[in-house]
Amino acid sequence: KISQRKVGGNTFDLTKFGGVIAARSDRTDIQTLQDIRGKVVAAASISGLGSGQMQFRELQRAGMSYINAPRQLVFTSNQGKVVNGVLDGKFDVGFIRTDQIERTKNASGVLVDPADFRVLQPQPDLAID
Repeated sequence: KISQRKVGGNTFDLTKFGGVIAARSDRTDIQTLQDIRGKVVAAASISGLGSGQMQFRELQRAGMSYINAPRQLVFTSNQGKVVNGVLDGKFDVGFIRTDQIERTKNASGVLVDPADFRVLQPQPDLAID
């Protein structure tokens, strides 16, 4: 077990955990990890596994520093704020846990539309049980 997840009052032990790097789907200037350079990036925290550490590692593997590549790195302490901030244009890119987009509600209490986001460098063969 590497983490636990509470859903609907039930707690599940996780053996896999994922995070994504997402931008608005209409941002044609953000298609690859390299496009993060000079952009405003948001994550929940510097120590969060799904909203920070996993994405920092991917940037490192791509030869970039999560400190120096973005124009600004913002920590929100809340992944829902990252999702809504990307959607509202406050942030160019968001580092969030897998499934966070689908779970986030906007200011009106309505679930955001996942089609409004693009995941950069998706891992299609990664199944999260």
